[in-house]
Amino acid sequence: MSTLEKLLFITILLVSCSFRFWRLDAIPEGFHSDEAAFGYNAYSILKTGRDEYGKVFPLTLQSFGDYKAALYAYTVIPFMAVLGPTELSVRLPSCVAGMLWVAVMYMFVWTLSKKKSYAFVAMGLSAVSPLPVLLSRVQSDPLLSVFFILVGTWFFFLWKEKRKNFFIFLCCIAWLFSVMTYVLPRMFLFIFIPFLLFWFRDTLSLLQKKIFGGVFIVIAVSVVILSLTSSPTRLQQVSVFSSPTVMLPLEEKIREDGGGKASLLTTRMYHNKVVEYGMYCLHNYFEYINFNFLFYEANQPAREKIPNIGVFLLIELPFLLVGIYTILKKKIHWGIFCLIWAFGVPALLSFTRDEIPNIHRFFLASAPFHIIISVGIVSLFYAVNKAWRKLFIAVVLILFSMNVYYFLHNLFVHQPIHLPYNRGYAYKALVLRTKDRSFAYDVVVSQKVLEHMLFFWPMDPKVYLDMGSPRDGEEQWMGKYFFVSDPCPSNSKKYRDMMKDKKVLYMDRSECHVPSDDILEIIRWKEGSAAFYLVEPHEPLVSESSL
Repeated sequence: MSTLEKLLFITILLVSCSFRFWRLDAIPEGFHSDEAAFGYNAYSILKTGRDEYGKVFPLTLQSFGDYKAALYAYTVIPFMAVLGPTELSVRLPSCVAGMLWVAVMYMFVWTLSKKKSYAFVAMGLSAVSPLPVLLSRVQSDPLLSVFFILVGTWFFFLWKEKRKNFFIFLCCIAWLFSVMTYVLPRMFLFIFIPFLLFWFRDTLSLLQKKIFGGVFIVIAVSVVILSLTSSPTRLQQVSVFSSPTVMLPLEEKIREDGGGKASLLTTRMYHNKVVEYGMYCLHNYFEYINFNFLFYEANQPAREKIPNIGVFLLIELPFLLVGIYTILKKKIHWGIFCLIWAFGVPALLSFTRDEIPNIHRFFLASAPFHIIISVGIVSLFYAVNKAWRKLFIAVVLILFSMNVYYFLHNLFVHQPIHLPYNRGYAYKALVLRTKDRSFAYDVVVSQKVLEHMLFFWPMDPKVYLDMGSPRDGEEQWMGKYFFVSDPCPSNSKKYRDMMKDKKVLYMDRSECHVPSDDILEIIRWKEGSAAFYLVEPHEPLVSESSL
């Protein structure tokens, strides 16, 4: 690198760091239950070597009936050892991975294309684009997992070029880390690794092909073992084939055919699993590649939503189209590889269900899309007359700056107060204020906020494990805390009768009708509306039958 190139590289890195690290503990506002669960499990492993269920150094974490790969929790431990159980310590692994993602994007694109212009532009895009910035600011095992995929793929290309087996060893290790971090990359690598071997077969020697085949076997066996032993239900939880989403409408159509006297042949021809699943997957595919999701507003999952912002900046759209055109016109071999990667990921994701289209899952396609967009920007630059190129750069930078500022405005100003309940903003205040008041009461009738309690108090993991790892199931106890799903337990005659001889503090949700004299404290959402009431009833509850 020349001195100017080094300065540009460092500048882009500094910009990416500022976008990711500034107010990391506070933006996005709120601390989602997944973040709290990963954080407390990391804290428990740090203190006891066991997760919250008592499993010794687990590869999978169980939480809310769900199973998650545990590697992210292990990356939290070093930060938690220094900072303690804080929001910052839980989010820092994502932040660090996001900053490293930007640097690796440069090295990956340079190794792939041998053009520094593409590499610097792709690096700059990944530094400021909404999706990598957002995922760098929350606990994001998908970001960490896809980061390992990108690193592993970069090592593959280094190995292909330099023919040093050390690089393929690093490639294998990186991909193993990926499948131990998040579930969907396990499906992705099953397809991606053979695709790499096929697409670049002419540049690999026979020995390299055999070695790479061995890498595929190692990854495949690891995926099978992890899927069968550590998280056997997780893929089923996200697969469309394990959901009634398709089968229930299909059965209804068949019943309607019967009521409408349709022929058996017609019913079998049009209302069968192949047609219904095919239509459902096709619908999902176009949900991922439509304008709204990509450039206008990505809504799923709701906790990661930034108002009026898609996964890419709007200014990237024309350059994406130019990049696709340029790659196809010039038949750029590595460019077509990126096109297949970018538009193949939504095809894989079309077989998933719930929270469609999902930004976490789509991050698998972030790198190739930014490479395609970089091709579009550089191609237009060289298509402009030399006398106008400086003006072209200035106009592009101004337009990008305006769009980036709009993104940051929505992230730092609108997101904290836009639908704050999606991220559980009020839960931290709820569990801390309840803890402060609980010493004066015999019983606390609580909403199901166990993960936030464990993390924010924080509860000593040894004490929690000695208690038998109690959960916040319906009408279950943890010490003096009694968990219920009723949003208004202070209005429940059942609970009032159960606790009639005790001094009780109730957690009620804000939709409850509670006498103002009984409300000790109001816990509020970020924009000021009520979220929860802390209630101590002063009068007996009058049943309707006694009126």
